[in-house]
Amino acid sequence: MNYLTLSNLQVYQLSRQLSKKAWVVYKRFNWQLKKIIGDQFIRAIDSIGANIAEGYGRYHYLDKIKFYYNARASHYEAVAHWLGLLYERNLISKSDYVAILQISSELAPRLNKFINSTYKAKLNSQITNYKLQISIIMIRFKRLFKSFKYALRGFIKTLKEEQNLKVQSTAGILVLIMAWYFGVSRIEWVLLIFVIGLVILMEIANSAVERIADVLKPRINTYVKEIKDITAAAVLLSSIISVIVGLIIFWPYIFR
Repeated sequence: MNYLTLSNLQVYQLSRQLSKKAWVVYKRFNWQLKKIIGDQFIRAIDSIGANIAEGYGRYHYLDKIKFYYNARASHYEAVAHWLGLLYERNLISKSDYVAILQISSELAPRLNKFINSTYKAKLNSQITNYKLQISIIMIRFKRLFKSFKYALRGFIKTLKEEQNLKVQSTAGILVLIMAWYFGVSRIEWVLLIFVIGLVILMEIANSAVERIADVLKPRINTYVKEIKDITAAAVLLSSIISVIVGLIIFWPYIFR
């Protein structure tokens, strides 16, 4: 993509033309006229291009807009006020007055259009960034959905193949039904859900470890039995803990 330089901007080119023509007029003034009105006139004229240049060099669009507005204000000051006074007081010729007005009449709408295009460019950039963010969110959502799908598929497969997981899941459902029936407290609900989840998680982890051990059995056959025993012990221990927690919670409700 070709980068548009400052010198290629039409509004900047017109501002330079305006400064060039105004300078020709300014040089004809004597020292007294320059100090009274000429300096202010040429300063306002030159300020148009200077503000466009500085705004174009700024990074943030709000800074750009501020200097472009300054350029428009300087243009209005130079032409509507100072040029009008010069012509009114017969300090410049009609031909010079008309020549400056012609450049000014072309510059004014282009400068307004340039300011509006800067606003639109920022708006389009915001819309593009918004669409990009939406796309990123959708990609992450799809990845998350795939993760849930794989996890659910793994759970269903394990549930179908592992008898212990079926028993533990059924027991967990019965415990939750009992908790609802007895109207246990929130803290007790949290504890029950935690221990049920712990047992199921340990059983799933145990199944995964057993499958890995079976795959690696030819290489580590001396440790396969120990690995399976350790993971089975973890499942057993979590089951015992869950039973103890269940008894502590339900005992008062059953025998009250």
